[in-house]
Amino acid sequence: MTMPIPERTKTVKRASTLAAGLCAAATMGLSQEPSSLSETYGDWTLQCVTNDAPLDTGEVGRICQVSQELRQSDGGSRVITAVFKTDPVKITFFTPFGLLLTAGIDLSVGERKLPSSAFRTCLPEMGCVAEGFFNAEDLAEIRSSETLSVLMTAESGQKLQVDLSLEGFSDAVMKLESIQ
Repeated sequence: MTMPIPERTKTVKRASTLAAGLCAAATMGLSQEPSSLSETYGDWTLQCVTNDAPLDTGEVGRICQVSQELRQSDGGSRVITAVFKTDPVKITFFTPFGLLLTAGIDLSVGERKLPSSAFRTCLPEMGCVAEGFFNAEDLAEIRSSETLSVLMTAESGQKLQVDLSLEGFSDAVMKLESIQ
């Protein structure tokens, strides 16, 4: 005849089983950083992915950026995408085709002109790609402003201005700097 296990012993066995399970879960990697991250700060999105394959530098690691994409309200076509990274401090623009590439992209915040962005290439599915680099003073000016004005020139010579909201930009960049 089996004797019933007292209630107190059952509780101890359940607790020790739970503790063993938690210890096993911790050693299986549940305490590691997530393989991807996406957070929204106002009009900007912070995105990170862990790359298991070697990067251009030959390293394996986390790639993070802060971005904003503007689309046309009527058809949903992309007008411009701005991607900001901190190492080095640069902004990359993905623009539609049909721009005068030699003119580059002029940037300003308020009345202050920032360094221009030069077009690097055009890709079939992406559009044209331009990059601009900033120093600490430029970045401080952007972080304290409300709008980044992006001036492009169409092949016809017509000037096209797009204003990117900087709402949330400073917080997104602060978070980006803290995790890199």
